[in-house]
Amino acid sequence: MFFGALFAILLAMGFSGLRSLSGFPRVLSIARSLLLPGVLGSAILTVAMWYFWFNFDKSSWARKALWAVPLYFLVPIGPALYYFFVYLRNAEVTSLTAASHDVRLRAKAGSPF
Repeated sequence: MFFGALFAILLAMGFSGLRSLSGFPRVLSIARSLLLPGVLGSAILTVAMWYFWFNFDKSSWARKALWAVPLYFLVPIGPALYYFFVYLRNAEVTSLTAASHDVRLRAKAGSPF
C-alpha cells in the first residue's frame, strides 16, 4: 500500500508540474493520511521479521546472513520479501495457519470438536 500511494502521489505531482505540496495544506494532509498506514505497516513488518529471524528461523548461518542484507538495507522491500520467501514457507508457521484454518472450518460446520 505504501508504494502504491507514494507512486500515485508522485505521479499526480509530476503530471501537474508541482515540485512540492507545501502550498496545498489540505492535499498535503490527505497525502500524509494515505502514506501513514503504509509506514506503520512497514515498521511493524520489519520488527516482526527481525524477531522471527533472530528467534525462530532455523536456517543455516549462511542463509540467515544472506537474508540479513535485504532485511537491513532494503527496509520497505526486504522484510516483505523475507515474509513471502522464508516466513510463510516455515514448517511451524504453515502448521499453525493450517490448524487455525481447520478450527474455522469446524466452527463453520457446527462441529464441537
